[in-house]
Amino acid sequence: MATNPNSFYVGVQESTTVEFKTSIFFQPGVNLPGENQIHTIIRTIGSFMNALGGDLYLGVNDSGVASNSITGEFQYLNSYPPYPKYTYPTNKDGYKRFILDWAGKLLGNFATVLLSFDFLDFGFITVCKVKITKSKVPVWFDGNGLFVRTDASTRQLRGNDITNFIVQVDKADLAAAKVADQTAFQARLKKIKSQVPAQDHILVVYPNGDYVYEKNNVETMLEVIRRAGIQNVINLGLVGRAGKGNTPYVPFIGNTQYFDNAQNLTKTQSVLNGYYVFKKYGTGDIMSKLTDISNGLGLGLYIERY
Repeated sequence: MATNPNSFYVGVQESTTVEFKTSIFFQPGVNLPGENQIHTIIRTIGSFMNALGGDLYLGVNDSGVASNSITGEFQYLNSYPPYPKYTYPTNKDGYKRFILDWAGKLLGNFATVLLSFDFLDFGFITVCKVKITKSKVPVWFDGNGLFVRTDASTRQLRGNDITNFIVQVDKADLAAAKVADQTAFQARLKKIKSQVPAQDHILVVYPNGDYVYEKNNVETMLEVIRRAGIQNVINLGLVGRAGKGNTPYVPFIGNTQYFDNAQNLTKTQSVLNGYYVFKKYGTGDIMSKLTDISNGLGLGLYIERY
């Protein structure tokens, strides 16, 4: 991507959401490359994640001038690797992978999904722009340091500041995120339903977007539960209920129980302790109940009779 080929100014200034670094290997005023600078880079990235997110320009000096082409740093990629057994190609892809791997090592692999890269040409100088998305949870540096972006600087939190940062709740952000997540999920659910016919099946959508669409019966429901990673599943089969005939009950391990006329289940009480028990198998009630419980267990499943 070519940008302003006749100008070396990147067109922005350092701020709460913008930072410039000339190198990922050379610290200011130091003539020898080293590992300390990449640690500084990753701390800066983590500080953006803990604040508003932002853009990190690599190869740009404090005045906002593209001054050090990142192509000149390719030669050092295998001198200070986060994982010594891996060899980085000396090109843009290797440069990007090098930063991602250091971010994964020092911030946690989940943090790498919050990063995207673009390479900009200012005359004969190539700059790397790292786009950093705000994290919804605190991002720790090397397991014990918490850094935030304030004004145009990276600051470490200590003592009570860490506690206050962790417990603070931005209600507006949470509400906006919830709406955005729900909108995205409904769009994904609509697409899935457009691909499968409605014919009294069980539709289960997993957090990663995968889904299961199978015949609506007890065996399928038990298989859904197993796929969710819930252990020690048992099938009580048909449990007699006075005056109402036999109703299928589908139990699985948990810490809450749902009974209809629990007094009629005395004989199986010892078996049922510690299990979820459902009534009216195949109705919307059991589907919504299982969805609620899976959310409570952190499984994030969506289950519907469709």
